[in-house]
Amino acid sequence: MAKNNSQDLKSKKIVFHWQFPETLRKKSKKQYLIGGFVVLALFIWAIWDKNFLFAFFLILLIFTFILELRRKPLMVDFYIFEDGVGFSKKFYPWEDIKNFRIVYEPPKIKRLYLDFKGAFNPNTSVPLENENPVEIRRFLKKYIPEDLDRPYETLIDKINRYLGL
Repeated sequence: MAKNNSQDLKSKKIVFHWQFPETLRKKSKKQYLIGGFVVLALFIWAIWDKNFLFAFFLILLIFTFILELRRKPLMVDFYIFEDGVGFSKKFYPWEDIKNFRIVYEPPKIKRLYLDFKGAFNPNTSVPLENENPVEIRRFLKKYIPEDLDRPYETLIDKINRYLGL
């Protein structure tokens, strides 16, 4: 079970620490053009079909997307301690983590996956940024098993990377 106590995190010995933005946000002009074309086509279809509620939701979607683009992404702190891992202010002891895997296919894919025990803890994907995956793997293997059966990126991460989300 995750513990939410920033005071406890400050007292722990940090082995690895890095930050990453909560979203990728690097989109090309091509992605904007394709997205704009799809939304415009859906909007025209909604008006032609007299589905004004759907057209209204498309306008809300565009408005929300513009607001989201203007927001600066939050930076997430990720820690690996001697007795567990931490995300910003939440701590997960080794007992709560089922296994890990590292997917390393430079230059595009460099991620740490943590599978948590329990139904209410989602499996987590963490970008490794400039961290050395070999050192992190060596350290994590001391405390939790490595999942060698899934040496690939998840479908959600592939879609997010492709769409720039």
